[in-house]
Amino acid sequence: MTPHRVNTATRAGLTAALGSANPQTDVAPLFEVFQHYGDASVISDLEGAMGQWKYYATVALANLPDNAGVPTLLKMAD
Repeated sequence: MTPHRVNTATRAGLTAALGSANPQTDVAPLFEVFQHYGDASVISDLEGAMGQWKYYATVALANLPDNAGVPTLLKMAD
């Protein structure tokens, strides 16, 4: 499976979790996948998840491959 397909599937899971009424939904694995296979294209997804899962989204941004999320984190810190 290509990284693009992995990111697409992970986005779908995150979208489903955002719409879930179940507060017990474990989203940690989704953010871990983004950390390992994500790139700059997932930054907007992580920003969109900040309202509900700030910790997970922040950690994922900090750990994106090639430091792709660092500029976003720096903007958030201003």
